[in-house]
Amino acid sequence: MFYSSNPGEKVKICDMQMRGTPRDLLPGDPICSPVATVLAEATTQLIRILHRTDHWTNCINKIMMERLRKIKPCFRDSANGTGGGEERRDEIR
Repeated sequence: MFYSSNPGEKVKICDMQMRGTPRDLLPGDPICSPVATVLAEATTQLIRILHRTDHWTNCINKIMMERLRKIKPCFRDSANGTGGGEERRDEIR
C-alpha cells in the first residue's frame, strides 16, 4: 500500500498502470541525483564506450592497471588493520 500525493488517497500496486515503455535512466536522471553521482556515472559510461573501440582499449587498460597498482598498498594496509598511516609516516622520515 502506498500513499498518493493527493490527501487521503491510498494506492495499491495492483492499481498501477504502465504508460508507455519503460526507459533506461541516463546520467542525470532523476534530476534529484547528487552532482558527484551524476559525474561518476557519466564518466564510467564514457570510459565503457571508449573501451569498446580499438583505438582506446589499450590506453584505457594501461591507465586502469597503473591506478590499480597505486591503490594496491591500501588494500594490504586495511587487511593488516594499519590503515596505511603508520607506514606512510615511516617512509617520510
